[in-house]
Amino acid sequence: MDFGLTETQLSLRQLTETQLSLRQLAHEFAEKEIRPLARGRERIRDPRERFPWDILEKGSKLGLRTLSLPEERGGAGASILDLCIVGEEIAWGDLGVAVTFDQTWKIIHFLDRVWNEEQRARFLPAFLGDHRFHLAVGVTEPDVGSENFTPSDSPGDGVRLRGVREGDHWVLNGMKHFISNGGIAKLYVIVTRTDPKAAVARGVTYFMVTPGTKGFSIGEIHDKMGQRLSQNAELIFENCRVPDADRVTEVGGGVKARAGSFSRGSVIESAATAPPPWGPPGRLTRMLLNTRATASRAESPSSSTRRWASCWPTASSSTRPRARPCTTRPGWP
Repeated sequence: MDFGLTETQLSLRQLTETQLSLRQLAHEFAEKEIRPLARGRERIRDPRERFPWDILEKGSKLGLRTLSLPEERGGAGASILDLCIVGEEIAWGDLGVAVTFDQTWKIIHFLDRVWNEEQRARFLPAFLGDHRFHLAVGVTEPDVGSENFTPSDSPGDGVRLRGVREGDHWVLNGMKHFISNGGIAKLYVIVTRTDPKAAVARGVTYFMVTPGTKGFSIGEIHDKMGQRLSQNAELIFENCRVPDADRVTEVGGGVKARAGSFSRGSVIESAATAPPPWGPPGRLTRMLLNTRATASRAESPSSSTRRWASCWPTASSSTRPRARPCTTRPGWP
């Protein structure tokens, strides 16, 4: 081992040129576009006025919003390591901005796996073409949360928002709250109880709902102490009719379908949010490169990500500000 190098520099040596370029792009975006505005913006009282559309649009125009999509779908084919690197840098600028992006990354990755071709044809072009097209997933309810991730065998636990089939539609009734990107998303993935007699693992189905659908409205926008540049809101469903064509999982197969994309996608959030923000620089990189599998992937990045980043300058580690640490070891399927 070369003891003349810092731990951070050793970690950076294991990153590819593409990953270093991604890191530099995200860092410059955070430094030039987020940090000069974030503290003033978060003092705005009205959450609707506070939301940083101008910042998010600039990031989208750099290609950040669509990073997690494969190249053949119009994205960059970024790996989970790429996304953790980018998410950590954006969070250095502002955690709320990072949350808005990482929610969209994990949800579009999930939808790309479960969409049929008709659904993809309807929604993907709009997603790619609109710099304000972000995504949200509705899981949490007033009395329901973590048991959806570690499903209970009791039919009385878990999601209560009901979906009842009526012909070729489903009628949704209930509420979600604390939903990230609530009120700003242009497509919602809603976790719905379609079989109240079954446990969550067999009784939950996922649907897509768009703003403006009759019976779907945004309730309270939560005014938070932290992450003030991300928006969380209530989603209210009152006899909301959703066509079966907008169902994205098998009936009762929601928990099975989400395995992988959502659980591993949440690692990106860990990279951005793990405290403390003044921790040792580059700890995220060290943790992610500490397994043979991750190191192997780092040595052979996808050709799509290489091409996408080929015009970016290589990052220099000598003047890096301190980054947030991460204590998780992800693996992307």
